[in-house]
Amino acid sequence: MKINNFAAAACSVAMLAMAGASVAQQNVRFSYDGRPERLFRPVNGLNRHDMMGVRDAAISNLLEIKTSELALNRARSAWARQYAREMIQEHTVAHNELKLIANRKGVSLPQTLPAAKRAQLARLSNLSGSAFDREYRAIQISGHRETSAKFQAHIKGGRDQDVKSYLVKSLPAVKMHLRMAQMQRTMTGPTKMEHNG
Repeated sequence: MKINNFAAAACSVAMLAMAGASVAQQNVRFSYDGRPERLFRPVNGLNRHDMMGVRDAAISNLLEIKTSELALNRARSAWARQYAREMIQEHTVAHNELKLIANRKGVSLPQTLPAAKRAQLARLSNLSGSAFDREYRAIQISGHRETSAKFQAHIKGGRDQDVKSYLVKSLPAVKMHLRMAQMQRTMTGPTKMEHNG
């Protein structure tokens, strides 16, 4: 009877070891020639950088949308009006994607802008014509520059794969929007950027 119990226990241990090896095998990525590269364990769970990355992305999207909605009615230049249309479209799509990630992670997005950003919006709303255009452009340049720096820090310090993927994917667009504002160019329309050089 003792032998049978010992055999059963040994069989159970062997089965557990095989199951563990199977799970470990699933976590190994192989290179094109079949060599294992490294154990790949996606990390989920937000650290401080991930939380701040979600918050900063939401605030950036909200600011771009709100200032650009003002620009549709108040801007004088064709560049500012076209740029505003593009910012509303791009940041609305980005914000909707961010909402999905936040919902999956159980994170609440800010619904209002922080005090400093509300002050920028209030100052802009009191301007019109060329003064509005200058301030709108200045906000776009400073906002996209700030967002670019924050995203890079959060990518480096974050650990959650979904949040980092969102920031990595968004960063080139943020940098392009900054360049467009600096050069007073847009993606379409009369001030379209040249992308061949």
